[in-house]
Amino acid sequence: MTSTPKGSNRQLAINMASGVAVFVLNLCITFFLTPYIVEKLGTGAYGFIGLSNTIIGYTSLLTVAINALAGRFITISVHEGNIEQANRYLSSVFFANAGISLIILVGFSIMTIFLQDIINIPTELVSDVKLMFFMFVISSCIGLISGVIGVGTFIRNRLDLANIANIIGSVLRAVLILLLFGLLPPKLWYYGIAALAMTSYAFLRNYIFLRRLTPELHIRKIYFRFKDLCEVTLAGMWTIITRISSMLSQGFNLLLANLFINAHAMGVLSIVSTIPSIIIGFFGTIVGNFSPEYMRLYAQKDMNGLLSSFNQSLRINGFLSAIPISICFAYGDIFYHVWLPTEDADWLYTLTCLSLFGMSFALPQEPLWQIFTVTNKIRRSSLNLLYNSCVTFSIVFLSMFIVDGDRNRLLVLAATS
Repeated sequence: MTSTPKGSNRQLAINMASGVAVFVLNLCITFFLTPYIVEKLGTGAYGFIGLSNTIIGYTSLLTVAINALAGRFITISVHEGNIEQANRYLSSVFFANAGISLIILVGFSIMTIFLQDIINIPTELVSDVKLMFFMFVISSCIGLISGVIGVGTFIRNRLDLANIANIIGSVLRAVLILLLFGLLPPKLWYYGIAALAMTSYAFLRNYIFLRRLTPELHIRKIYFRFKDLCEVTLAGMWTIITRISSMLSQGFNLLLANLFINAHAMGVLSIVSTIPSIIIGFFGTIVGNFSPEYMRLYAQKDMNGLLSSFNQSLRINGFLSAIPISICFAYGDIFYHVWLPTEDADWLYTLTCLSLFGMSFALPQEPLWQIFTVTNKIRRSSLNLLYNSCVTFSIVFLSMFIVDGDRNRLLVLAATS
C-alpha cells in the first residue's frame, strides 16, 4: 500500500524526533562519561580506544562492497512485490558476511598477538590494550553479521523503532561502563565488554524487528545465490573507493598522531574528535531518515515525488546543520573548561574549531549523496572523493615531516580530522 504524502511526512517527523532524542542522549552520556573515564585511565590510555576502533574499522574494506547497497536491493525488491528476490538478496548477503567475519576474526586474532610491534603502546598498557582490541574485533564481527538483518525497520520506514532501540542500547552501555569502572580497578578492556554487550543486543533487536515488520523475509540456505551476491557486490564495488577516501582524509589521523607525535597527543586528538563525531553521527541519522522514502518513490517510478523529497531534505538539513556548529564555535571554550577541567581547555577548543570548520560547508550537502545510492550510480562521486582524499592525505603525511613541533603537527591533524 502506498503511503499518502501526509502519512509520509508524519512518519518522517517521528523518525527525526527519535533521531534527535538519540543525539541528545549520546551527547549527555559523552558529556558525563568521557571526563570520568579520562580521569580514571589518563589521556594517553584513553586514546587507544579510538585508535583500536579506527584500525578495526579498516576491515570494512572487505565487506563494504557487499553491504553498501544490500539494503537498497532488498528494499526495492520488497516494494516491487518481488519477495522471492528480496529473500535471495537478504540470505546471500547474510551468509557472505558470516564467512568474512570468520576470516576477520582469525586474521585479527593473530594481529592482536603482535599488536605492540605494530603501534606504540606503553609497556604497562600492552596486556590491557590487547584484550580490549580483541574484544572490539569480536564485537565488530557480530555487528557485521547482524547489519543486514536490520533492514526491516528501513523497509517499513520505522526508523523510530531503531532509534528507540539505540537509546536503550546506549543507556545499557553507559551503565555497564560506569559499574565496571566504579566497582573495579580501571581497565581499558571494560570498553570491550561494553562493546560486546551492545552489539549482541543490536543483533537480537534487529532480528526481532525483521521478524515483526517483514515476516515475509527469511534467511535460509536455499535462498543463497552466488549470482545475486555478485550483483549486489558489483553494484557496491565503487563504495570501496568511497571508504578508502574517507580513511585517507580522516581515518588515519589517530594513527599518524601515535606514530609521529606520541600517545598523549593521540589521546588529545581522540578527545577533540568526540564532538565532531557526535555531530556527524547525528546528521547521518537525520539524512538516513529520508532514505526509506527515497527508495519507495524510486521503486514506484515517482520521479516528481523523489525530487520534492530531496528538496525537502536539503532545506531541513541546511537549517539544522548550522545550529550545533554555531554553538560549538560560540561556547566551545566554556564547554571544555566545564567538561574537562583538568585538561588544557583553550587548546582543545582551538583544535575542535579546526575540526568543525570544514564540516560547516559539508553537512548541508549530505542529502545529495543519497542520490547516487538510490539510483545505483556512485562511480563518479567515488572517483571524485578518492582524488580529493589522496591529495589531502599526501599533504597531511608530508606535513608530519615538514612541520616543526608536536603542537603544530597536532594542528594539522585536527584540521583534517
